[in-house]
Amino acid sequence: MKELASSMPGKVVFAGFQSYENIPSILNFCDIAVVPSIWEDPFPTTVLEGLAAGLPLVVTRSGGIPEAVDENCAIILEKDNNLPSNLSNAILSLYNNKNRRTQMSKHAKERSILLGKEKYASEFLECVCCD
Repeated sequence: MKELASSMPGKVVFAGFQSYENIPSILNFCDIAVVPSIWEDPFPTTVLEGLAAGLPLVVTRSGGIPEAVDENCAIILEKDNNLPSNLSNAILSLYNNKNRRTQMSKHAKERSILLGKEKYASEFLECVCCD
């Protein structure tokens, strides 16, 4: 990867391990979030962090990801033999369409509110306290 990135000086950053408190500022540096998960993670927080940062997402239909996003904030790809090529196409599509990125970013922020801790706590307490 570093060899490929060397042909694009200043375009690719290898950040290495980062502590959790650095994640928001790193995400604010990004234009999109790409989460090509092939594992059936029930609800990956990486997707939630991308939404909260207002990033358009490129994700796979895997685990709980499709429950967290929709087509207004994410390009959702199938986990099939075409995944590498589809990832490339989706990333390039967003790179070449600033208006789409802007619209998806706006929707990502709106969507993150629906999945925020305040809403979760409120709905959880509503269920627990309904008797």
